[in-house]
Amino acid sequence: MSKFLSLSTGLALTAGLVLASTAQAQTAGFVKDINTNPSTTTSPSYPSPSRTFVSQNSNQWAMMNGKFYFSAKTDATGTELFVSDGTAAGTKLVKDISAGGASSYPSYITVVGKNIFFRANDGKSGYELWMSDGTTAGTKMVTDLISGSTSSYPSNLARVGSKVVFSASDGGVKYGSELWISDGTKAGTVLLKDIRPGTSSSSIGYCRSNFVANKVFFRANDGTNGYELWVTDGTSAGTKLVKNIRSGSLSSYPAYFQILGPLKVVFEANDGVKGTELWVSDGTTAGTTLVKDVYAGSSSGTSFYSATPFAGTKVLFRGRTAASGYEAWVTDGTTAGTIQVADIRTGTASSYMYYSAQDGKMAYWGASSNAGKYEIWATDGTKAGTKRFTQADMTSGSPSYIAATGGKVYFQGRDVTAGTGYEICVTDGKTAKTVLDIRKGASSGYAYYAYPIGTGVVAFAADDGKNGRELWITKGTAASTMMIDINKPSGPPPTQNDSVSYIEALFGKIIFQATNGTDKSKGQTGYELWTSDGTSTGTKLLKDIYVGSSTTYASSSSPRYMCRLGNYVYFQANDGVNGTELWRTDGTTAGTKLFKNIRSGSLSSYPSGF
Repeated sequence: MSKFLSLSTGLALTAGLVLASTAQAQTAGFVKDINTNPSTTTSPSYPSPSRTFVSQNSNQWAMMNGKFYFSAKTDATGTELFVSDGTAAGTKLVKDISAGGASSYPSYITVVGKNIFFRANDGKSGYELWMSDGTTAGTKMVTDLISGSTSSYPSNLARVGSKVVFSASDGGVKYGSELWISDGTKAGTVLLKDIRPGTSSSSIGYCRSNFVANKVFFRANDGTNGYELWVTDGTSAGTKLVKNIRSGSLSSYPAYFQILGPLKVVFEANDGVKGTELWVSDGTTAGTTLVKDVYAGSSSGTSFYSATPFAGTKVLFRGRTAASGYEAWVTDGTTAGTIQVADIRTGTASSYMYYSAQDGKMAYWGASSNAGKYEIWATDGTKAGTKRFTQADMTSGSPSYIAATGGKVYFQGRDVTAGTGYEICVTDGKTAKTVLDIRKGASSGYAYYAYPIGTGVVAFAADDGKNGRELWITKGTAASTMMIDINKPSGPPPTQNDSVSYIEALFGKIIFQATNGTDKSKGQTGYELWTSDGTSTGTKLLKDIYVGSSTTYASSSSPRYMCRLGNYVYFQANDGVNGTELWRTDGTTAGTKLFKNIRSGSLSSYPSGF
């Protein structure tokens, strides 16, 4: 089942495909056969266009004031904090926190105003809270909570106003792992609340910042009330148990918080009476209530982990009742606004809620019908606006890998009347059809990882039975459905693939890693950087980064971890001279070059986590 990852900051980096919307439709087929003399030993791969979501509290990196902060390793410094402003000269070590070749391993990087807070180890004080304004002089340990080399292990960093809250331990001297707050000064770094008095820990988790309400919602255990909903506004008095949802020492286990509107959070919890159901909170006891007992009685009626927000103020989730089984529900955080939008499989049987997607004001999902057919449904959040979106039955298996764009829904499905296997299908809500029978007959070509790459354009992976699983692009018609085949097989199908991977978009083209083979005598280049505009002539090797000295074997630079930033795509590659370092390209051969040799010489810094 597809999960929608909600971000407290709304920040998302997309690793995928974006082709020019004006690209001409072509006859169905592959874009270009780059390798005309392939080796039969090329290792197979499976292209999978995907999205990478990065939250504010990512351990890997953070953006602040137009600069990119990340960790990287050099022989001289070990793994330390680096910064880049997008230029070679501006990519540099911020500070060698653990002096020499030892590493400080900065993590939990969190932006608060004009500073970043993070966890690091200077080799003397253990893992403690640090902060930086991006300068060497302005990078310092905030305080050594546990004097000496023992670590306090600050974790669960979250912004509240102009400060940062986090969990940390004093080593069991007075407290366990509890909630602390810091304004960036030693004096201003204090225990916010000893939630579980004594040396036991309150086990803080599921932190979610609501910046409008200036609060952080989280789950904690005070040792008396079990795991319950807590909130903090950054003050001791304002750090409190919101509500003991499950009275006594047992736990309601609140989880999967979704910010809904400026002041609300919706989540699932179990009060011990009504089972796991949908709750809402504004951070007050009176304002924390059961939204709806979806399954009347003690049974659980809410499965919120796969909840899909849409239309700005609504959430699609899977609910269950005694009369209807698991069906699609929508909530706006109110009792009246929490409704079962359809009873697709009537009676006590369940239609469940399979792969889902959203496109503007609508949400879509796969479901099973009374007749055992599998269909796609759509909702605007109302019963009247909920309808069966596919108008052709699928024979078996849920419609999967759903992508919604341009008023249409693309999915992997099977048309029994046409006698095809599982192929790429599309529906506009009026008719549904197989876009192209990629693997002819009853065999399946499949349509994995369907992903919208622009209005009305979808990329996916499929196997035509001849070329292995390859990358395909469609606009919803057979003529516009094309395979990007870089490595055409010479043996019995399927023998090999193009090894298309690490795809990123730049100026209406895609930048990706691919191989046309490793036999240098036949002009092959190994795993290198390629580009495509979706046409045969526009699909080509961008640069052979690792040329190598052999006359028979083609060395590979293995470019990976593509990430677009401004007018460039940054990636990791090895040119055989400088080791695996940070490269970037503007989409031209001349503009593809080593950006920074972070670890000098032929050794590698292995930049990653973009």
